Amino acid sequence: MYEIEVKLHFPKATVLELQNSLAKIIQNWTPPITQIDTIYLSKNMTEYKIIEGTKIVRIREEQNKTDNVKQILTMKIQQETKLSSLEYETEISDSKAVSKMIQAWDFVEFVCVEKTRQKAKYGDYNFCLDTVKDLGLFLEIELLSSSKLDSKSAQDKIISFIETYNLPAYRLNDVPYDTQVFNKKSAKKAVFNKILPIKLFLTKFKLKIVAIFSHFSLKITFVVLVNCRR
Repeated sequence: MYEIEVKLHFPKATVLELQNSLAKIIQNWTPPITQIDTIYLSKNMTEYKIIEGTKIVRIREEQNKTDNVKQILTMKIQQETKLSSLEYETEISDSKAVSKMIQAWDFVEFVCVEKTRQKAKYGDYNFCLDTVKDLGLFLEIELLSSSKLDSKSAQDKIISFIETYNLPAYRLNDVPYDTQVFNKKSAKKAVFNKILPIKLFLTKFKLKIVAIFSHFSLKITFVVLVNCRR
């Protein structure tokens, strides 16, 4: 299946506010489920850069309120437009074994994304209301097709459709969750790597100061003891 989607980020809205704004077309959302996605890319990739033709393998573990777990294996092939891909998907029963198989095919784990999702459908559109750990609240509107579509035209159609509704303030976002999470963690790591040498220097400096004070303290104690004996 070909998947074309539009992603909206709501920096200040709540899930309830967003659901209320879509109440005219969607009355029933699925109960919340937790999804943990582990993303694998070719070990030959030197950076997390998804371009046309890039193969992305994902193991998804879904868990609902009754603790039923569903495991899904997905292969995505990136198309020419962002947020559009050719997908192959199947349910699996042993994610650990499949993970070993994926790594044997020279793919490596790059990032893990955790989110809570509620789904709905209206006409040809699938709606996914996502609260993504470390990223916030998003709405994905997906269009699925068995044949290849003009990705840009399809995305423009979705945007025109959703703009007719009075949604809370949002920003269009064309970066997949996995890329956003990876970039955010990489940025934190870069900051940490810059701060670490400073912390080490301050720690060494502190130890030297303590050693100096300890040295003088011992000298003073020795002098006092000698004077007392006299």
